[in-house]
Amino acid sequence: MERTRAHLAANAITLHLSVTVGDEHGKEAQMVRAGSGGGVAGLGLGVLERDQIAQVVDRYPRPDLKKETVGSLLAETTERPCCRTAFLCRSMGFVVLIRGNRVFSE
Repeated sequence: MERTRAHLAANAITLHLSVTVGDEHGKEAQMVRAGSGGGVAGLGLGVLERDQIAQVVDRYPRPDLKKETVGSLLAETTERPCCRTAFLCRSMGFVVLIRGNRVFSE
């Protein structure tokens, strides 16, 4: 049981930077992908009510999230121009999405 749970968690973390995560990867991986996209770049938050988002942000503030995330992404992109992060930054405008995420103001 623990080995299965560990595999599910590792798979979900591995796939969280994928643009989409199919059903074949399981609900856990889909939820981690959706949560990371919503929490960092504001993707998919249209399915939630504004007060729901505000409650989460109030309870779990994320000071400097944008600044720290963007700095890390740009550093990784510079060091590894062919990595997944570089692809997301170049092709998907990930840094722009993060900076434009109005849920977290910095």
